[in-house]
Amino acid sequence: MQVEDYILQGLIIGVCCLFLFAIQFLPSPGENEEPTIKGTPTEYEADPPMVEAQEAWIADDTPEDDELADLFEEYVICTNAEAGNQPDEGVRLVAAVILNRANRKLENVHKVISAPYQFSSYSDGGMQKWNNPPERIWRICREEFEHPTNLDVRFFRTGHFSEYGTPWKKVGDHYFSRR
Repeated sequence: MQVEDYILQGLIIGVCCLFLFAIQFLPSPGENEEPTIKGTPTEYEADPPMVEAQEAWIADDTPEDDELADLFEEYVICTNAEAGNQPDEGVRLVAAVILNRANRKLENVHKVISAPYQFSSYSDGGMQKWNNPPERIWRICREEFEHPTNLDVRFFRTGHFSEYGTPWKKVGDHYFSRR
C-alpha cells in the first residue's frame, strides 16, 4: 500500500469515529424541547445596558420580558466568550452571526448558541469563564441588535474559513462566511 492509501483509510476511520461520537450527543426527538416564548420587546431604554444594570435592559417588566432580557444576556455573554478579545468590528460580526442564525429573534438565541458543534464557548465552559462582559461588549451587542449592520454573515471560525457558506473576510482572528 502507498502512503496515500494509509492516509485515506485513516481519514475514513476518523470521520466514522467522529460520526459515532457525534450521534451519541444528539437529543432524541422531542427531548430538550424548550417552550415557545411569546411576545417581543417593544420599548427599550435609550442607553446601552451596563454590567451593573443588566436587569433594566427592557423597560416593560412582564415575565416574557424578563425571559427576553435573560436571552439577551446569554447572547452578550456568548459574544464576549467568542470575541471579547477581538477588535470592535470582529465583536460586531460575531454578534451578527448569532442574531442572524437566530433569525434576529431573541427567542431563538439559546437554541442557536447551544446547538451541538456550533459555539465552542457554550460547550467548553467559556461562557461561564467570560460571564461578566465589559460595557464595550454590551454596547456593541445592543447596537447590533437594534441596528443590524450585516444580515448575511452566518458563520465564523479561527484558522480558516468555514466549510459552510461563502468565504467573505477575515477580521482579527476570525474568518467570516456569508450564507
